[in-house]
Amino acid sequence: MARAQQAEADRQQAESDAYVAKKERACAAHPRHRPKIRPVRQRRATMWTEFWTIDGWEEGYEGEDDPPDLVEDLVGGGRGTLAIWGADEVGHACVTVESYTRRPPLETRGWEEVVEVGYESPTGALALSDGDGTRLRGLTARGPGSYRVRVHLRGRKLVYQVAYPPDGAVELLVQVFPGTAKRPVAYK
Repeated sequence: MARAQQAEADRQQAESDAYVAKKERACAAHPRHRPKIRPVRQRRATMWTEFWTIDGWEEGYEGEDDPPDLVEDLVGGGRGTLAIWGADEVGHACVTVESYTRRPPLETRGWEEVVEVGYESPTGALALSDGDGTRLRGLTARGPGSYRVRVHLRGRKLVYQVAYPPDGAVELLVQVFPGTAKRPVAYK
């Protein structure tokens, strides 16, 4: 009986691993973003969500307040917390994050939505986290202080149009750079 249970557990794990690997291959197939200026860091990941957003926070600020309200239903920032729309309730997104020491040039071509918000970093250690344990760290390049977070999105329209969108349908580019402006801006 124990062998049969272990065999079933192994089969389920292999099925889960294959599912995740398929999604990760779909994200890896997207061409890398070629920034107009060189970022301090650039990272890519397939990130999962069970409740619409991929969350960002700094140590000691997770769960302290309600998540920030999303501007244009895409991104919201506050002191030590960040929220980014990542899927229609449950799903995954192909995420690229870039950290800068200065404001990067605005890119709207090829993106369905581009929104920028203010973010206050109390510790200088912002990380994005998903529902599966993936963490993208080191997003604030200059330590504690005021930042801007610009999020580019493509694929939301497709996610809302079909019941089962293709793997890799949602792509996000998240750029974090120093800036003191608090007012959100919807570029597209």
